[in-house]
Amino acid sequence: MGRGCGFVLLAACLAVAWAARAEDAVKAPDASAAAKPSPVIVHAKLVAEPTRDDLVRVYPPKAWDDRIEGAVTVKCQIQLSGELSACAVAAEAPLDQGFGAAAIKLASLYKMSPATVDGRPVESPATLNLKFPVMADPGEPPEDEVQVDHHGWPV
Repeated sequence: MGRGCGFVLLAACLAVAWAARAEDAVKAPDASAAAKPSPVIVHAKLVAEPTRDDLVRVYPPKAWDDRIEGAVTVKCQIQLSGELSACAVAAEAPLDQGFGAAAIKLASLYKMSPATVDGRPVESPATLNLKFPVMADPGEPPEDEVQVDHHGWPV
């Protein structure tokens, strides 16, 4: 009886020890996971943008003649090269005046420094909110520069 009890006691002790060890592992997080710092993210920055002449060149002719202003939201992807690609019109007002197509042409003229994560460049989305201002005289170029909302460009 002594031999059988000893083996059972040894097995029970090992089971308790393994359970305690597993419990400690659950309670104490892995030191390497706790020491891992958060990534350092640097957002994309504007390097070059369209000029007033670029705006005049793409302004829809009928809207120019009729002195119609427009506003367009364009969503793009910032490539590692800093160029914008896969641009698509997300919103346009007024519709059917050609401002969406004009905004896509302007988007191709933007240049960005790409966003980085831990010093490595990454592709990221960009949203351009472009305004096409009304001119003082139909034959004169607009007085306002191209207006773009650069805030909140996520990585």
